[in-house]
Amino acid sequence: MASLLPSDIHRYSDAELSELYPADLKLLLVQSIFRHGERAPVRVRLENAGIPRHFDLCNHVSLFQAAVKLVNDAGNTTWGRLPYTRLIEETDDTGKARLASPGSAKGTCLLGELTDKGRASTVHLGERLRELYVTRLGFAREINVSKELYLRSSPMPRALESLQQVYSGLFPVDTLNRLTEPIHIRQRNFTEENLFPNEGMCPKLRQLSVEYAKKAADEWNPILAGHVTDVLGRYVDAPVRVDGHPRLSGLMDTINATRGNDLELPAELLDAEMLDTMHKAVVSEWFGGYLADNTYRRLGAGRILGDFKDQIVAVTKGSPLKFALYGAHDTTLGAILASVGGFDHEWPRFTSHIALETFERKSSSFLGLFEARQHLVRMRYNDRIINIPSCRNPQMCTLKEFVDLVDKLTPDDWQEECKIN
Repeated sequence: MASLLPSDIHRYSDAELSELYPADLKLLLVQSIFRHGERAPVRVRLENAGIPRHFDLCNHVSLFQAAVKLVNDAGNTTWGRLPYTRLIEETDDTGKARLASPGSAKGTCLLGELTDKGRASTVHLGERLRELYVTRLGFAREINVSKELYLRSSPMPRALESLQQVYSGLFPVDTLNRLTEPIHIRQRNFTEENLFPNEGMCPKLRQLSVEYAKKAADEWNPILAGHVTDVLGRYVDAPVRVDGHPRLSGLMDTINATRGNDLELPAELLDAEMLDTMHKAVVSEWFGGYLADNTYRRLGAGRILGDFKDQIVAVTKGSPLKFALYGAHDTTLGAILASVGGFDHEWPRFTSHIALETFERKSSSFLGLFEARQHLVRMRYNDRIINIPSCRNPQMCTLKEFVDLVDKLTPDDWQEECKIN
């Protein structure tokens, strides 16, 4: 499936919650890293199979406002807002424009854009985070947004918009109305981004990506030439291949985006055997390198894990941070899980999320002469605990164990390690 279903999310009973968050553990920090919500496909594919060229599922486009700088007759400048509705304009096969008229569909999505359902599912994620951490655990009932909250997204609009939706679910309207200053959302330039495996800025990572994609193609193309080609061959050039045109991952993306937005597909595109084979091949292509190669892990996931670790260490030393939210991507989550040894070989669905929790446990000496503090780190994925094999207790790492793991994965000089020798 492409989207998380209610049955995919575990709802903890009071007894389970008490066991998961025992009284002797104090929650210090929650870092939530999530894939954006449902979106339109990133390319037009399988149009001949009935998948629409346009996804008219972005009704927010009539609510856009732009910040504009205004100058009055006296030469004074002020800031204003310009409401506008976006219309999609196209070209034909020759490159000639098909001009968009005012009567054109006003809810049409750009390729890859967060849809109405994607906005709903991400605000629902925020509501689930609030229900667990704020309502049931009493964590961060009151939060200082300038000191105790960290918000960051990748430069991709769907990640930023998903972050805004998650925040709105976690801290709803009555909370937003009390804000005396705007929240701060951090972004990095593409050249410096690590909220996705940045192959574009790392030649070595790109080289490894190509190598492992070829390995996946060598392994899976003979298999794809069977049943998958029998089903899809009427819609794309046969045989279907990992490295075909279109690529297998592109076909899978289009099918998943269509399913995720609850649009109908021809029965053959829902063939369970075909989808299972495609899924395994695409997972092998995109995440096999993380499972097999430490250099791949260091270059693809090490830096963002280092960022998470730095936040954790700072909190154990007195930083007031309580919540960190990161708007990210499927490749982000898969890279993180595979790098720490907790990958389930399933492609991360829309709005899938990792929760990285930091705890403090206090214990007194036998005579009560001093109080020791132990810090612990736990990772959960879609509300289920992730086992991290390098930790003595795989479900709850000591701070030292987690720091040691991440330090082994974090490049000392990413740009230097990215060079191709």
